[in-house]
Amino acid sequence: MKNVRKRLAAGLMSCLVVGSLGVMPVLAGTIGDDGIYVGNDTTVTIGKDLVIYNDGYNQSYSPNITYSYSIAPITSADGLSVTDSTGKQMEVKVGDADAVVNATATVAFTSQLMQEHTADQNYLAEGLRGDITFAFDITKFDAPGIYRYVVTDTTSATTLVHAGIVRPSDYEDTKYLDVYVVEDITPTDPTHPYEIAGYVLLDENTVITEDTDKDMGYRSSITTPTEIPVPGSTVPGTPGGQDVTVEAGHTGVIGDNSFDYYYSFNVDVSKVITGNMADKNHDFPFEITVANPGNDFTVATNYFTGDNMNDLTAATDTTVTTGLSDGDHYYLCGLNPFAAMTVMETNDTRSTYNVTISDGSVTNVATAPNGTQTSGSVTVSDYSSSATAAPNAINPNTNNDLIFTNDLEAGPPTGLMLVIAPFIAVAALIGGIFVLNKVKTKKNTESN
Repeated sequence: MKNVRKRLAAGLMSCLVVGSLGVMPVLAGTIGDDGIYVGNDTTVTIGKDLVIYNDGYNQSYSPNITYSYSIAPITSADGLSVTDSTGKQMEVKVGDADAVVNATATVAFTSQLMQEHTADQNYLAEGLRGDITFAFDITKFDAPGIYRYVVTDTTSATTLVHAGIVRPSDYEDTKYLDVYVVEDITPTDPTHPYEIAGYVLLDENTVITEDTDKDMGYRSSITTPTEIPVPGSTVPGTPGGQDVTVEAGHTGVIGDNSFDYYYSFNVDVSKVITGNMADKNHDFPFEITVANPGNDFTVATNYFTGDNMNDLTAATDTTVTTGLSDGDHYYLCGLNPFAAMTVMETNDTRSTYNVTISDGSVTNVATAPNGTQTSGSVTVSDYSSSATAAPNAINPNTNNDLIFTNDLEAGPPTGLMLVIAPFIAVAALIGGIFVLNKVKTKKNTESN
């Protein structure tokens, strides 16, 4: 059930009895936050949300995806009715298939830059909203009534997966649309004396009373999608109740619709140099190769790079290079959930360093001058490109913080040890003789 204003479309009910509401027509009627549209438009739009997240960076590119929907009459209206606030009860009719102008509809989202509206925040939670539009031919209705249709999200699993979409387990792919057809008291065509007075959207095929919750669509109850709260934040609960922690794909508002979302990810490549002979100020050359999924995937391939999280540069290259000394970081942010990368370091010094990479691919390996060491392939998230259905949750890879450690530790110089070793042996011998003489002298003294 939805946490929207519990309001029966009393005006719609009344117009079934006394005639048109007299609302001036507009281009299209949009289902509102309360799940209702009042007006004599023959087209209706239903909102669809897609939210873009990033935990750690405030920009990302959204994916390309086209959602598909269908509308059809419900199979049976037995036992279904609508009761308004005055107690009037009216039957619900099976929708008229002939009155539907377009039995299918689509909503296309094109890849675009998404930016957190508060620039200094280190996260992204921004929504896109599109319209699903269905049209009706009023001349096909042959009587007044409340005609019910079922609207279904028919977007294929492949389309969702290839766009990197995450769909929460409580996502509702089916809605029910009531079309209120009334008598037109001033018809322009006396042979077709009806008009549409409004629409009501529901999340269940049920009996409607004044207290029945309506549905705002395939979207959240947030009026402006840029105000979607970030996962992990808290929002006020019901009056007198505890605060609610927001989960991805939800607003935290009790009973609100869940929505599709897209997560982008960040990688931090850092450098540690240790050892008493190591040059901690030396910039070791790094080459980072980014791999994206195949051409039939529609995730964004844009990302951001740089050594300062507050000043990253947009990039699309599959290879980037940088130099890192001790304590330096290089960031790749806003990567799509399928992105994978390998990071290669070159030892461009004249010393042999022992190299360790935090992903476990290389552990304390002696790397000679001009030698290289390469990480394993690091996939930024647990989203599988071979998935057969969109997952209901997504997590980053534990290796997204990739640390390269170079160690150069030297003991006493070998040549010096060879030169002084004979003198150390002679000194030890002399010391031993001296000790024996002291002991002997002490014994003689005590005897005397």
